[in-house]
Amino acid sequence: MKIEEIKVLMDMLDDSSLHVLKFKNDDVELVLEKPNVQTVASEVVHLAAPAVQALQPNEALVQEVSQAVQAVAPKADTTDVVAPLVGVFYQAPSPDATPFVKVGEHVEAGDTVCIIEAMKVLNEIKAPVSGKVMSIHADNGDVVEFNQLLMEIGE
Repeated sequence: MKIEEIKVLMDMLDDSSLHVLKFKNDDVELVLEKPNVQTVASEVVHLAAPAVQALQPNEALVQEVSQAVQAVAPKADTTDVVAPLVGVFYQAPSPDATPFVKVGEHVEAGDTVCIIEAMKVLNEIKAPVSGKVMSIHADNGDVVEFNQLLMEIGE
């Protein structure tokens, strides 16, 4: 096989949508392959990954975020009341009744503070400690998730 014939085959492969061209003659076997665009893109992404990992964190930004988290974090003198199951949050036993608790009211440990309805069963949620209701984080009729903060009770 002559070099001119190989060049012709290379040009034909370049102009086609094929990625591999195999040619076999009695005494010659030739495999021409052009790179797959997806393979090349994947290799570029793999090459770029170490550069991203080499970035150093911005210390000022890390400190700013840390301060913001501390400002929002719950105080140690409050106790969280969290949802023990997924369901619908209700502040009162019925739509026309007064809420079990309001922000600023005092509750005793074991008092019902809300209801979560799950699978048509009304589950009373009890106050884990005695204290003042500091905040309520769910609205009447909200769907709440497991371990979602419902309210905080403090001194």
